[in-house]
Amino acid sequence: MLQDLDIAEPVPPLPRPAVPPYNGYGSLDDSRQNCVALVPKPPKKASRPPMRPPWYAACDMHKLMNKDKIILRFTARMAPTATHALSHADAGRNFVLSYFLMDDSLLIFEPPVRNSGIGGGKFLERQRVYKPGSEEIYTYQDLYVGGRLEVFSRAFELMDADEYTLTYMENNKHIFVMADADAILESLRVQVRGRDAQLRAALVAADSEGCGQLAGAQLEAAFDAAGLRFTRHQLIALRRRADKERGGGAVATEEVLRMLGLGGS
Repeated sequence: MLQDLDIAEPVPPLPRPAVPPYNGYGSLDDSRQNCVALVPKPPKKASRPPMRPPWYAACDMHKLMNKDKIILRFTARMAPTATHALSHADAGRNFVLSYFLMDDSLLIFEPPVRNSGIGGGKFLERQRVYKPGSEEIYTYQDLYVGGRLEVFSRAFELMDADEYTLTYMENNKHIFVMADADAILESLRVQVRGRDAQLRAALVAADSEGCGQLAGAQLEAAFDAAGLRFTRHQLIALRRRADKERGGGAVATEEVLRMLGLGGS
């Protein structure tokens, strides 16, 4: 008996265009939506009850219940990049960067300054911000004093943080590693082995008034001169540890040496 011959032609796979990289305009969803339609349309959003803000859909229930009121605030200033030089006006601008733990969103506000020629106000609407050339968003691990964030081709350097932010990060040092004073002390103790004389000389040179006390900028200059590697946030955590034990805004030189395991002078 003759067998039937299968003469059906195989269905060729449907070609699908490759999604181009994020172009920096709008959100990542906006860029993707522009690739699936000839006429650009806004991306579809999940249905939600009215009066809820746009970032609500990005929250999971655990973060919504436990991180709803937690906002980390930093002061920031613009920084130059390889493709963008700062103008004289931009170099003097100050910003407040707020990070919302509940949905990893950022908001940047510029306090108004009289007679500056810049009105101030909201610089960046609250939203998730993607890292340059990546589909990865900025998270809490990227936020620390001294860190840099590039937001839509503008770089921001985090200069300081408020008391609530510093305390929260120190109380959760298992995830905010830059706020772990024990870790930075251990790192510095390893770095100063065999060059304690160099560190002592740098501390003495930084104490220009000879009062035995070092402010934050002086301590940073001394550590830099001694060739120690650290971040500005780690230095803040170290100073706050010393303040809790001795009190006062400045840190005693003897206290720094004691914390590093070098004893007194």
